[in-house]
Amino acid sequence: MIVNHTRGPASSASSRARRSLTIGATLSLALAATAMAAGALFAPADNFDVGDDPESVAIADFDGDGAGDLAVANRGDDDVSILLGDGAGDFDLDDDYAVGDEPQDIVAGRFNGDGAQDLAVANRMDDTVSVLLGLGDGTFKPARDRNVGSSPRALVVAALNGDGKRDLAVANFNDDDVSILTGQGHGKFRRKADRNVGETPRGIAAADVDNDRRTDLAVVNDMDEDVSILLGDGEGSFPARRDFAVGSMPFSVTLSDFDDDGDSDFATQNSGDNNVSVRLGKGNGSFGAEANYDVGANPFEIISAELNDDGNRDLAVSNADDDDVSILLGKPNGTFEPADDYAVDDFPIGLAVANVDGADGRDLAVANVGTDNVSVLINEP
Repeated sequence: MIVNHTRGPASSASSRARRSLTIGATLSLALAATAMAAGALFAPADNFDVGDDPESVAIADFDGDGAGDLAVANRGDDDVSILLGDGAGDFDLDDDYAVGDEPQDIVAGRFNGDGAQDLAVANRMDDTVSVLLGLGDGTFKPARDRNVGSSPRALVVAALNGDGKRDLAVANFNDDDVSILTGQGHGKFRRKADRNVGETPRGIAAADVDNDRRTDLAVVNDMDEDVSILLGDGEGSFPARRDFAVGSMPFSVTLSDFDDDGDSDFATQNSGDNNVSVRLGKGNGSFGAEANYDVGANPFEIISAELNDDGNRDLAVSNADDDDVSILLGKPNGTFEPADDYAVDDFPIGLAVANVDGADGRDLAVANVGTDNVSVLINEP
């Protein structure tokens, strides 16, 4: 906090006393502000320009130099921006790559066994997923498109059928289902099946939620205000489904072990309630009662990671109408501290977490639709 004072000449002992008190109060406020800044988990955001209406961001090492790079899906330009990192938290826009119509979500993974990081992008207006194979030097081959369901909004990379190859699961907003794309090991995918979930699915995550060593899926359904848990059979099919209520207008879901009991838990952001719902897993595919935590206005995406190096999993939430990110630090019992907010740029949506500056701690990248840029928050644990 900065306090400005306008004052005239001191003409008496009382005025000198008042001046001394004013200086002392100002110094105290400055010291308090410095102490608060010193306790902040993240440094002020640095912003990097990308394309039009960036909605999603992924972090991976695309050029093999050991530093985290950024890939950003630009809905307004129908392309992906690649920003190469210098390992110290700075980024340069390298190139843009065309994908499908209105890309909504982007993920990184290794799809063809060459060791390079590749990309997959969900394109909501032409019902496809674009796959861009990386060359290992920060560049990519032209996109190849694979048909999925209607209006794909989110996708996740996971091993779904036990063959050791990376697969994709895609949430299709208009079809109320999930498309399972099994990886063939050479950068191509086969559409195995579509699995029904709730109404208007918008987010998806993958983990083993019933402790059978098979990957399961969590799909958040906007209109039904719940999360569909699809239990995998290890062969790329998901014969069992269970639904669990959350808050109003959930768009995003994350799976993690919040209470350190070895079981997967989930959390959603609820845009209609301006809060987060957390439900702790029981290890058998079911979940306990909902606990809610306030965040900012119009929360859009939620991710989980250990952010302050205390061994507990934390949450980060992008608040589109507040132009900030809420950080909820986890406790060992699966509950969370009240949110601390960190300013970014205009209308933040997409979130990603990874180390990008080579120092201790995981950093955040935030895609800002309103200002066509990405904010990077460097962790200062």
